[in-house]
Amino acid sequence: MIDFSDILKGLNLDERLKENTNRMEEKLAKLKISGEAGGGLVSVTLNGRGYLCQVAIDDSLMNPSEKKILYDLLKAAMRIASKKLAAARSQSMLDLLPDVLSSSGTE
Repeated sequence: MIDFSDILKGLNLDERLKENTNRMEEKLAKLKISGEAGGGLVSVTLNGRGYLCQVAIDDSLMNPSEKKILYDLLKAAMRIASKKLAAARSQSMLDLLPDVLSSSGTE
């Protein structure tokens, strides 16, 4: 069986990959990703690590009779923000790939 870690070490890619990944994680940690639902009645903001940073709820939803609607809108806003975050993370990985590949042949 082929041990790809030896190949990566031979190309010095493992260290470069770690450096680039760390740099990408630092950049992503600074991101703020928002998701809205109900035409902006509810919005949430996640940081690049996926932690909830902010929630904004329109006063019209603070009525106890609106509890189920508020719950559904919060879930929808979180789902939207999470999808945006996943897309941003994927794009960051794609942006990282050329650097890693181009550096493999430079030494």
